[in-house]
Amino acid sequence: MQTILRQNPLLRTTFAVLLGVYLGYYTEIANYISLPILAALAVVLLVLHYFTRGRQHDLAGGILSIASLIGGMCLVVQQFPSTQVSHFSHFLLDENETYILITFVNDNRIEGEVLEINGNRSEGKVVVYLWSLSDTSISVSDLVYADLEIRSIDQPVNPAGFNYRDYYASRGIFHQANIRKAPFVVARQYQGSLWGWFARLRSKGETLLNSTPMRDEELALAKALLLGDKNDIPDEMKQRYASTGTMHILAVSGLHLGILYLIIRSVINPFFSRFRRGLVLQSLILVIILWSYAIVVGATSSVCRAAAMFTLFEGSQLLSRRTYPVNSLCAAGLILMVFDPLSALSVGFQLSFSAVLGIIVCYRSIEKLLIIENNIGHKIWQMISVSIAAQLFTLPLAVFYFHQFPLYFWISGLVAIPLAFATLLTGFLLFAFSWIPAVVLVMGWILARITWMMNAWISFVETFPGVVLKELWIDHTQLFLLFALIGGIALFLCTRGKTALLVMIGLLCISEVYALVDKYKLTKEKELVIYANFRYPDADLFVNRHVFPLSNAVMESSRASDRYRAARRTLRQLDYSSLDGDLVIVDGLQLYSSNLEYDESFLPQSVDVVWLRSEPIVENLLHFLPLDPWIVLDGSLPPWVSKNSYERLDEAGFRVHDIRSQGAFRYKLEP
Repeated sequence: MQTILRQNPLLRTTFAVLLGVYLGYYTEIANYISLPILAALAVVLLVLHYFTRGRQHDLAGGILSIASLIGGMCLVVQQFPSTQVSHFSHFLLDENETYILITFVNDNRIEGEVLEINGNRSEGKVVVYLWSLSDTSISVSDLVYADLEIRSIDQPVNPAGFNYRDYYASRGIFHQANIRKAPFVVARQYQGSLWGWFARLRSKGETLLNSTPMRDEELALAKALLLGDKNDIPDEMKQRYASTGTMHILAVSGLHLGILYLIIRSVINPFFSRFRRGLVLQSLILVIILWSYAIVVGATSSVCRAAAMFTLFEGSQLLSRRTYPVNSLCAAGLILMVFDPLSALSVGFQLSFSAVLGIIVCYRSIEKLLIIENNIGHKIWQMISVSIAAQLFTLPLAVFYFHQFPLYFWISGLVAIPLAFATLLTGFLLFAFSWIPAVVLVMGWILARITWMMNAWISFVETFPGVVLKELWIDHTQLFLLFALIGGIALFLCTRGKTALLVMIGLLCISEVYALVDKYKLTKEKELVIYANFRYPDADLFVNRHVFPLSNAVMESSRASDRYRAARRTLRQLDYSSLDGDLVIVDGLQLYSSNLEYDESFLPQSVDVVWLRSEPIVENLLHFLPLDPWIVLDGSLPPWVSKNSYERLDEAGFRVHDIRSQGAFRYKLEP
């Protein structure tokens, strides 16, 4: 372990900063830790190093780790709107006159930097949702004006729902706005920004690809691979790639930059190697091209990580220094987190670094498990070994975020990765010689055939039986245990020692015990969930690991209910009559689901929850109901009805939950 830390001094620092970023974002610990404490630790570290002359490595390393952790928390706290004096959220009104510098454009939303709001100079990013951008031509780096009603991005309104707050926080966005009328463009290519120039370059690439004979899905695949634009990929196609374990091919990352790096290096190396300072110029050109391409495809965390690693590699080559891949990976991650600490919340960041770490740590050990003398067979086994190493380290994240795991990733990658290489090579040649019509015609035809073969291969693999394990749900503790278990497996693969084997078995036992305890707890729970569904009433009653659907029988189960049923590992769905003003009593829970009519003789004297699914007659509720039950205003009620009913019932002293404004209602019974 000491050898690993000495060879990779940034390993401990990077993980400490990463932990600090997560603690700073998800907890309130950072509110009690300030920069002076960080400065004091730095002073202690310097004094310790001076008086001990660097002999106390462990103590100094521990202090450095604590300082790095606190530094990570301070970095992420500085990104919050509340800590930025000029953030636009400090100047918000009901209607806001806003000038936005556009940084991202999609079919129904734009993202941008708020330069001015209500006459105040400001900073901070916002995402704006529109009905359509078809009538307005808005491009990256345009300056637009809009009247916006801005609000914070909230947590998920339903249990087990997608967390848009964390997703946009990883992009540095904490506020959203909805408008029906498209913004007014004040200035095209405002300030002539570098981002705007790269956006125009990307637009030219899209125009060139559109001129080729590729069909819809082939064209969408080419745009994703070459330009990082996944907007045109249909959901069915995304699901095919996800089910076969090749979704990473659609996201521009280290694979794509590595191919570009090899192509450019092989082209320019024979020329620059003749000159005395040729290698310096070669490295400079390579770095400029790689970072330019990274910006063109959107500068995501995964592609920036790859560009940073290649930059560090080129620098070490010029300095004739030996490179340690893990240290280079940590250095790239540390650079990204210093400049953009919230990027560590991105799923792409986590998957990218986990995959590369898995390849660095386990690839050689997995390859040695099977010795193949045949050259072709050995190359195939090498590709499979790389896929296994990457999938092994991304398994916990795939299960935690996507709740599924592809079983045939090692088969699909055998053909998909070489075809992706051919697609990128052909596409880069198409862009490089776009001024020659004959080359465009030939390269376009070849590109169409390659992308068709890739889509056909993925569709074929998807037909395999049991192609993917679905409905896999784990919590944060299980995520940590799964990472620890995979770390134990990696340790055993690398050392083949008894200690590593015992560690792996111990972690496996702990994980299984935790899973059994979690399932046992679910068998003792009883919970009513009324979902935030704004189209029709939607609710489930969970008793042990069974579910009683309480929605109208003619309605299909919603996405929200499907996700939460899967998250609770529901075993069976039990039939129950649809509610039409009935009293439901299941295992001690009394739920009265009421419509318009109220009957004093029918209304029970003791009830736990009153679920109002249609416009209530508040006077009847005030007259008949005791103050004990929860009154739940369903999300399908009109906004004005929910608002008025909530105000009157709350004023009368009732416990009221408005699903439209407060999200799903969850009521747990004591076992």
